[in-house]
Amino acid sequence: MAPEYLSCLLSRKEEAAYQLRSNSSHILVVPRFFTKFGERSFAVAGPRLWNPLPLEIKECSSLTNFKCKLKTYFFKQAFNV
Repeated sequence: MAPEYLSCLLSRKEEAAYQLRSNSSHILVVPRFFTKFGERSFAVAGPRLWNPLPLEIKECSSLTNFKCKLKTYFFKQAFNV
């Protein structure tokens, strides 16, 4: 659902030929960076924020539902609820 200019900066982790639990977890590849500014780029920061999200949030079918669950998740993280 992302625009082309953002989705071209991200790539999914290749699934293994054999069955793993992580195959269905929608993991993105975090590219290597060589400068201190590299970790601030969207290509690095995006996957670092996306990968630890629960599968329930990653698999939302509507944007409204995704926003609601993401807001609740971050609220619980911030206030340790």
